[in-house]
Amino acid sequence: MHAPTQENAGQWAQTIADHVTAEHGDEMRLDIHVSTPAADAEVERLREQLAHAEAELTRLHDAESADAAAGSYAGRAEEAEAAIARVRALANAMSNWCSPHGVATDYAARIHEALNPPTEA
Repeated sequence: MHAPTQENAGQWAQTIADHVTAEHGDEMRLDIHVSTPAADAEVERLREQLAHAEAELTRLHDAESADAAAGSYAGRAEEAEAAIARVRALANAMSNWCSPHGVATDYAARIHEALNPPTEA
């Protein structure tokens, strides 16, 4: 009997399976894996490529999520800054409005106080 090769590995596996079935019937299961050092090296290389690809996919996904969040925050910050600019423009205009007892000027001053950072005493 010769050792199995890639060419006859299937025949070997079937012969062994036939002998086991003849002796033990269907009660026993036999899994046969025929490998060579070259095949094992190829499998290991493919596993390394897969691990690298999975790590890169995770990195890209995380970066995309961070970019999306940053873009969302940047967009919301721009909207808030634009709203504040509109309020400042309104307060500037109110400073010149004619109103009973000068309340528009007082309100404009209060709006400017609220929008400006507090000054340290």
